[in-house]
Formats: sequence, C-alpha cells, structure tokens
Amino acid sequence: MHEITFSTVDKPKLLSQLTSLLSEIGLNIEEAHAFSTVDGFSLDVFVVDGWPHEVWLTLKTLDDDMIIIF
Repeated sequence: MHEITFSTVDKPKLLSQLTSLLSEIGLNIEEAHAFSTVDGFSLDVFVVDGWPHEVWLTLKTLDDDMIIIF
C-alpha cells in the first residue's frame, strides 16, 4: 500500500475528481481523508494499492516539474 497526497486550491467536486482519477489509473482506494482550510485550500490523502512495485519506483523518481497540475 502507498499514500498519495494532493494539496491544491479547493473547488467543488474536487474529491470526486481525485477519486475518479485514481480509479481510472488502476488504483484501489483503501482509505481517504479530505481536509479544507478557511482560506480555500484542500489537502486530500489517499491510501491506495493496485500498481506493481516497479511503477511506484518510477513515480518516486519524478521531478517536481513533471507533476501534472489540474
């Protein structure tokens, strides 16, 4: 199992969009925690499984510049 954390500006349906994204790329969500701040930010933490270990090793080597922002 692995933990994925998203920190972004909060918007309507954000949690739904994130869970759909994780599902579409083949991850099983075991646990989810969503937090929002009074100044409009969101922190969403997911515990997932479903990808081979080799994929996680590749993801860990990604640069900050390569992270997709949506």
